[in-house]
Amino acid sequence: MANDLVSRAEYKAYAGISSTTQDDQIDFLIPKISSAVRIFCRNPLLDSQESIAEIFEGGNSVLVPSSGPVVAVSSLSYSENYGKTWEALTQYEDWIYVQKEQVVKCVFNSVFPLRPAGYKLTYVAGNDGCPDGLKLGVLEFIKYYMRHEGAVQSSSAPGGAGTQIEYITNSKLPAAIQRIFDQYALTVN
Repeated sequence: MANDLVSRAEYKAYAGISSTTQDDQIDFLIPKISSAVRIFCRNPLLDSQESIAEIFEGGNSVLVPSSGPVVAVSSLSYSENYGKTWEALTQYEDWIYVQKEQVVKCVFNSVFPLRPAGYKLTYVAGNDGCPDGLKLGVLEFIKYYMRHEGAVQSSSAPGGAGTQIEYITNSKLPAAIQRIFDQYALTVN
């Protein structure tokens, strides 16, 4: 599927699975886990790139794009009439993009003057395919569910013949998976 962060073949190679007996379960989990990872990371652009135009009001020395990672900044424009018309600001004279910090900094003044709907930043954000580090986290998350580690296994009541499964209702991920996803999560300002 186009929105899946990993494929069945990638998961089976990672998990060392050669039979087809679990294919239906893997196919069921991949899109759901891919969706959950996007929600957890608060980032719909984990494996694709998109051009974004975002409006800011200024009042501080930096503009912080809400999507990321930022691949390139196309333009920054200023409006004196609350977004009705735009005048292009000049890169390296009015503003600079600092890639390491993922911010646009004001050059012509100490701060971008406060103006509601006064600045339009156009940029490209996202990833060209799912990054390998994130893919590892997704593969581990699928493996976690395939082993039913989201459930507590206990013996059935006396006289019962099987195992009873009770699902844990907390939302914590295993620490190793959480650390990976934290690297790709967008911070909410």
